[in-house]
Amino acid sequence: MQSVPGHIIRPSYAETGFVKHSNIEYEIKDEESIRKMKEAAKIAAQCLKLCLENSKEGVTTDEIDKMAFDFYIKNGVYPAGINFHGFPKTVCASPNEVVCHGIPNLRKLKDGDIITYDCTVYVDGVFGDCAGTTGIGTISKSHQKLIDVSKECLYKAISVCKHGQKFSEIGRIITEHAEKNGFSVIQEFCGHFIGRNMHMYPLIEHHYPNGHPDDECMQVGQIFTIEPILSEGSRKIHTWKDQWTVCTNDNAFCSQWEHTILVQQNGAEILTHCD
Repeated sequence: MQSVPGHIIRPSYAETGFVKHSNIEYEIKDEESIRKMKEAAKIAAQCLKLCLENSKEGVTTDEIDKMAFDFYIKNGVYPAGINFHGFPKTVCASPNEVVCHGIPNLRKLKDGDIITYDCTVYVDGVFGDCAGTTGIGTISKSHQKLIDVSKECLYKAISVCKHGQKFSEIGRIITEHAEKNGFSVIQEFCGHFIGRNMHMYPLIEHHYPNGHPDDECMQVGQIFTIEPILSEGSRKIHTWKDQWTVCTNDNAFCSQWEHTILVQQNGAEILTHCD
């Protein structure tokens, strides 16, 4: 487990790994909370950019994780992945057929790989969260399409988010675009409200049909993540013995993009943009 300097403000789980669940649903943030969330989201996005830009052939995900750790510590913030339910590293690093929650390790990235990073941070009592996928060296056209379509799914879903919109529309739009392009949506992992807790309710389902009732609609001031994972093959998955790493059963490659967004009257603001 990585050691965080004592002066950095920690979330409640930092020492024990025990994550308290939030009993708050559909939270509407006040102006001060929104300000804090924007700062946390900005730092998470900067970390993701760092990870993606430094992922080259011959580099290990452990080295990338160390870069992310150093970046957070330099900025005086807590790497929220560390000891979250016992997770041992700063970021999740999920190559190729790994769906999500990959633990950074000493395997060198190879030409033709794709790699997804999920970056989280704890800043001033709130969390930031985002993810993205990049290719290593020269990747196949089909894998580039997978990366592109997964990103398109995210942005298409964000484009319909606004006050009064049904949450179920997110999954409908993602599923429609993914399947039209020959990809499947992993159903077991969802977006989520976020704030003083990393994961708050309701969860945001990316598949369709889904469990969101028709009267479950977005409201101004809500902040949540949208983070679809697309597979080039089957959506059936399994978890490794490390109890973290999730892979496709048929070894199909996966890609994920994630943003944290703020619902507004006539649209949504992306908080995890990083130019």
